Amino acid sequence: MKRVLVLLCAVLMGLVWVAPAQAAAKPTWEKPTAPSAVVVAAGKTPAQAVLSWSSPAKAGSKKIYGYSIVKEGGGARSVYWQKADRNTSKGYVRTFANLKPGVRVSFTVKAWSLAGSSPAATVTYTPAAAASVPTVYSVDTAAGRLVAVPTTGGTPVTVFSAPDISGLVADASGNVYFTAGGALKKVAAGGVVSTVATGVSGDLDVDQAGNVYAVNGRDIVRISPAGKKTVVFTATEDVDHFTVTAAGAVTVKYVTESVETTIVTIAPGEAPASRVVDCLAYCFGSGMLGDDAGTVYINVVATGASGFSWWPRLAAGATVVESVENSLVRFAAAVGPADRFYLLETTHLCVGPPHHPEDPNPPCVDDDTVKQVEVINPDGTSAGAVPVSGLTLPGQGGDLAVDGKGAFYLASSNGLAGIPAAGGAATVLASGSFRDVVVVG
Repeated sequence: MKRVLVLLCAVLMGLVWVAPAQAAAKPTWEKPTAPSAVVVAAGKTPAQAVLSWSSPAKAGSKKIYGYSIVKEGGGARSVYWQKADRNTSKGYVRTFANLKPGVRVSFTVKAWSLAGSSPAATVTYTPAAAASVPTVYSVDTAAGRLVAVPTTGGTPVTVFSAPDISGLVADASGNVYFTAGGALKKVAAGGVVSTVATGVSGDLDVDQAGNVYAVNGRDIVRISPAGKKTVVFTATEDVDHFTVTAAGAVTVKYVTESVETTIVTIAPGEAPASRVVDCLAYCFGSGMLGDDAGTVYINVVATGASGFSWWPRLAAGATVVESVENSLVRFAAAVGPADRFYLLETTHLCVGPPHHPEDPNPPCVDDDTVKQVEVINPDGTSAGAVPVSGLTLPGQGGDLAVDGKGAFYLASSNGLAGIPAAGGAATVLASGSFRDVVVVG
C-alpha cells in the first residue's frame, strides 16, 4: 500500500513540473558596409591632402553615428573621429596638413554603429617631392674657392677654399669630387665636404658606380667611394689625358710632340688595348673627352702662331680620327646626355693674321661672340645646332657642362653663364673668372 502511494505522488509531481523556458535569442544586428567613394587628392599646398568619402551603401541594422580615420606613414600613426551627419546623403571632407614631401601616407576609413565597425576602406597618397633647383659648381679662380650657384642664379656660396682646387667631376648620385692639397675631396648633399683619400691630385673622372679615377705618376688609380685606392693600369710613358666610361673602361692618351699619339684602353677584366692614332697635327697639350660607348674626342692643337684647334672624333677601336666640324672658331666642349657631343662655338677665328706677324689685307678680326652649340650624335652625325645669343667666349676658351635636360653651363674668364636647352639668350649666373664646371640635381 505504501508503495502505491509513493508511485502516485511521483506521478502527480511529474504532472505539475514544467520545464523552464529557454532564454530569448539575442537579435542579430547587421554591420554597415564600407564607406563609399573614398578619395584622397592634393590640397592647396604641397604639404596638404584632402580626404573625402560618402556614407556606406548599406547602413545595416543601426544608425551610423560616426567614422574613424587612421592616418599612417613616415613612421607616425594618428587616429581621427568624424561625427556622422544627419543628412546621410552628404559626403565628408577632411584636410590633413604637415605632410612630408615624397613620403607616402595611407588613410583608412571605417563607419561605426551600435552593430560595430564596417570593413575598412583604405587609400594612399604621396605628396609631391619639393622641386629641387639644380646646382652649378665651379672654381672661382680669382678667389681660389669652389662655389655653388643655383641654375636660377644668385650669389655664389663658398663650398671650399684652397689655391689648388682641380679636377671637378660629379657622380650619378650628385656627389661632387675635386682635389686640393694633395687630397681627394667629396661634396655631398647639403654641401658637406669630406676627404675621401690622400695622395691624389690633378684631373679626375668617375664611373657609374661612383669610383673616382686619377693619375698618380704613370699609374691610373681608382678610388672607391670608401676611399680604397687600386692601381688600374701602369703606363709605359707619361699620361697626358684620360677618360672613363660608365662601366669603368679607362682610355689614356700619352704625352706626345708629334702628329701621332698612343692611346690605350683598359676595360674591366680585359687586357689593355693599345693603338697609335694620327691626330693630323701636333697632339701635344691637347685635351680629351669620352662617352660611355668608348668614343673619345681629342682636342687637337696646331703648332705655330695660328692658335687653331679642333675636336676630331675617334671611335672605339679606331686609329683614324674623323672631323665633326670644319668651322674656324673657338670652342668649349662637353659630352652630355645620350652620349652626344656638344661644341659651343664662337662666330669667327682668324687663323694666321693677326696671330701671325704679317699684316693682313684686308685685316682679319676675331669675333668671340658665341654663335651656337653644335650637337653631334654618338655616330658622328650632326643633330643640329642650338642658337645662342648674349655671350662671348674669351681667347683662352672655357669649360662647358650639360645637365640631364640639355641645358648648358659655361665657366670662363668672362663669368659663369647658363644657356637654355632650346637655346636663346644666355643668363649670367655669376660674374668673375671661373674654370671647371659641373651641374647636379
